[in-house]
Order: sequence, then structure tokens, then C-alpha cells
Amino acid sequence: MFLNRVLLLASCLSFIGCSSIPDNVAGSWRYSFETFKSALFGYEDFPITRELIDNIPYASIRLKIGKGPAGLLILEIKERKKNTWLSADQVTIVEREGKIIRTLGLTNNLTSIRPQSVNHVELVKNKDSPIYKSFISLDNPEVFELELKVKVLNKGLEEIEIVDKKYSLIHFIEEKENRYLRWKSKDHYWVDPEDGFVWKSIQNIAPNIPPIV
Repeated sequence: MFLNRVLLLASCLSFIGCSSIPDNVAGSWRYSFETFKSALFGYEDFPITRELIDNIPYASIRLKIGKGPAGLLILEIKERKKNTWLSADQVTIVEREGKIIRTLGLTNNLTSIRPQSVNHVELVKNKDSPIYKSFISLDNPEVFELELKVKVLNKGLEEIEIVDKKYSLIHFIEEKENRYLRWKSKDHYWVDPEDGFVWKSIQNIAPNIPPIV
């Protein structure tokens, strides 16, 4: 996702799922995401350019779900560190400090997650690999407080390009696992080393949800 800098600091949140789950465990997970709502702007990816972003008078992000088309979501609500983004077809993404904490309008939604954010400023200072527990809830199939073991890895500085601009950012990887479901995934965050701002991320919010790019 690409954020317009008019109302918020520019950011890129690129959510891509990375997961595996066996067929005999998956059940309705396996096919529940084939009917995701399609394009904001038709079936072809909407071209996102620096000129387009600079001319949008609202904060906006680029969103792509799985193999579907890409389009723009507009900032609907800003509440302290939490932002709510809305598409033309009423798909809603809520994120806190770059981390998706809730979705609405999808075939299966993330209804809650805790903790809701990670202190990236402290992670920048800390060279260790902290381990903590995360809990997620989903609505279809209904899952309450699924426990995940999370290990955070600091991969150091990387130079990445976001809409024709280059940034030197610290790359963090969150390795997540639920042994009962045999589900493993990796989330990636590219973070400003000065203030902990997340410019780009690759996130996996639930088993077998298509990539959210």
C-alpha cells in the first residue's frame, strides 16, 4: 500500500500472506477466499505513480488482494495511532502503527489481534531477537484468541524504493507459528531507524487468506 503524504507521513504497507496449512486441518479455510470482492478500478491494476499520489487531496493507500486487481483506499478515520482505510466497495482495513489490527468486508475478517503493535523504536535499539505471544480472532470460520508464538529478527539496514523514491530502512521479520494447526508465517516490516515509522510491510493476518498487497 502507498500512503499519500498530504494528510499523513508517506508510507507503503504491502501486505502479502505467507503461510502453509495441511489439507486435513484446513477444512473450510481452503476455499473460503475464492470469492473476494474484486477491483476498486476494474480488473487491471490501477497505475500508481508519484504524480497521482501528489495530486490526491486525501491520505490514500494502494491495496491488492491475492491475484485480484489493485486500487486505492482512502483514509476514513484517524484516531491517535490507529487509521481506518475504506475502499469504494466498502472493504475496510484498520491499522495501528503499520500493523493490520482489523478488517471488514472480506470473506473472512480479522476481528482482533493482541498485542496491537510492536515498539519498533525499541527494536531498533535492541539487537536481540525477542520472543512473545500474539492472539488473533477471526469471523469465518469463527476463531477466538488463536495463540501464535512470534520471534522478531532484526535484519539490518536495507535500501528500498517506494514510488520512485529510495529509503534506507531497517528490515524486521516476525516469524509466527501455531503448532496445533501446523501454521507458520513470516511478516516483514521496513522501519525508519530514527522514529520507528513503518514505511513498508508484508503481513500475514490469518491462515490461507490470499496475499494482501
